[in-house]
Amino acid sequence: MYKSILDTIFNLTERMKRHKTMDIARASGVHRNTVRSIKNGVNKNPSVDTLNAIHKALDSMEGVEHD
Repeated sequence: MYKSILDTIFNLTERMKRHKTMDIARASGVHRNTVRSIKNGVNKNPSVDTLNAIHKALDSMEGVEHD
């Protein structure tokens, strides 16, 4: 279970590297400093709500559709 969660977080941070910090912050509603710290690996314990907001923003930015 933990490996799956860690893989998911790693995948999310890799996706974040493809986008500008400010674009992610605007799309997710997460403060740019928080986005930057997660993106740079400084914040190693972001909240589930923060990760979810970033995940949804990245999906929207990348054109991923959900049912």
